[in-house]
Amino acid sequence: MVNFFNNIAQVSSSLLRNPNQYQQVKSFTPSRVQSLSATLVLATLLLMLFGFVIGWMHSPAQALSASLKLPALYLLTTLVTITIFHIGLIYMGSKHSLTQLITGIANAIGLASMMLGAFAPVIFFLVLIGIEYRTLLLISIGSLAVGSFVGLKTLMNYLASLNPEMPEAGRRGLRLATVGWIFLFGFVGFQLSWVLRPFFGDPDSAFQWFRGPASDAGASAIRAILGSL
Repeated sequence: MVNFFNNIAQVSSSLLRNPNQYQQVKSFTPSRVQSLSATLVLATLLLMLFGFVIGWMHSPAQALSASLKLPALYLLTTLVTITIFHIGLIYMGSKHSLTQLITGIANAIGLASMMLGAFAPVIFFLVLIGIEYRTLLLISIGSLAVGSFVGLKTLMNYLASLNPEMPEAGRRGLRLATVGWIFLFGFVGFQLSWVLRPFFGDPDSAFQWFRGPASDAGASAIRAILGSL
């Protein structure tokens, strides 16, 4: 157990310093499986921490609920979209293996979760001193945006490093496939977050594990934007 947590600490340091270090590993070797497992455990724990903090805005029960649902959101969104991403990259000429793609996505989620874990103490402090709910909501959403940006930038750099000799036209195709997957990932994640909501929870509302699907996520978002104008 001690060795496993030492491995997690080493993986976190490696992700920050050199997220592309496993780019040449094309199969699941024992050391690669161990590092990948440590990366996923690290990401899960940090996502649970961030979910706990944003749920605490409402209540301890909401904190527990959000700490379970936020890692599930990332995992389910990745599982739903990774196949089409893999096929799209190969169609555009990428020479990567599925192992390398899984590694790149795991590293990206790991770095994104590390950013969220770094924001968590700040948000928790603001919750404790009684900052207004809407302000906390904006800060939390901003933290998620920053974490997502870091993760996606890491993934794009990683994928570019897998095809160093590809001509510029081919690289444009890979970037196009990656951007398309980013939009798909965001769309699927948005829909799943609507199904799994609430994560934050208005302090004036009652606790709920899940809310009924009153409508689809897009229509509700448009109504919320129009209602705020």
